[in-house]
Amino acid sequence: MFRVNSRQSVLHILTLTIVAFGLHYVWESVQCSALYEHGSFKATRWGMVMATLGDVVITWILYIVVAALSRRWRWTLSFWTWRQWLPLIAVALMIGVGIELHALATGRWGYLPRTPIVPLLGVSIVALLQLAILTPTAFLIADRALWKTPKR
Repeated sequence: MFRVNSRQSVLHILTLTIVAFGLHYVWESVQCSALYEHGSFKATRWGMVMATLGDVVITWILYIVVAALSRRWRWTLSFWTWRQWLPLIAVALMIGVGIELHALATGRWGYLPRTPIVPLLGVSIVALLQLAILTPTAFLIADRALWKTPKR
């Protein structure tokens, strides 16, 4: 399905993983204690690392979904159309809602009164924005780091 140069692929995988980890770690560290009550999931440094590793896995799931639909491994190097944006945002939101609902139902965490909630869904808008904003941002930063001037 994909033609990929192995050296470029390894650099791409490492760069995107590092960029995604950095962005998500900062986000998790800033918003977690400010917006969440902690149940079985503790907001320790190790807890933030574990949450961030999950975010990196989600980043790669989203990348692979869009790559498969685009039929191009390096789909981020060309101009993104609705064919990339729509599945990227839709799948990110579905995953985010699923994680939040599961965590709330199992007592991993709850929300503090100041946490903005999406009406009807009952989940934090901040958690959904994290995937919708940081994922494409990680893609762009990784591409810029590797190819200085990606085609847009």
